[in-house]
Amino acid sequence: INCDRRLIGLIAEAHAVRKAVLEQTGSLVQIGERLGRCRGHLAAMMRISYLAPDIVAAIGEGRQPAALKRKTLMAAQLSLDWSEQHRQLGFA
Repeated sequence: INCDRRLIGLIAEAHAVRKAVLEQTGSLVQIGERLGRCRGHLAAMMRISYLAPDIVAAIGEGRQPAALKRKTLMAAQLSLDWSEQHRQLGFA
């Protein structure tokens, strides 16, 4: 098993950011300032927080495609459609 702790940490951070964003009021810029993050980072975190559960499980178990790295996941314009996420991230 090849668990990528950076990917796992990124997913955990994404869920923490989503929780913080949903609990706070104000614009994304204001929320980003309070969290010490730029709007682009928050947007990427929000997308990542909606990964398909089986993709999250695969990453947690080290079964992700070799090309899937933290930087790749941060840059991905993830679809909310889980089937499309599989294709985008090489799980298809």
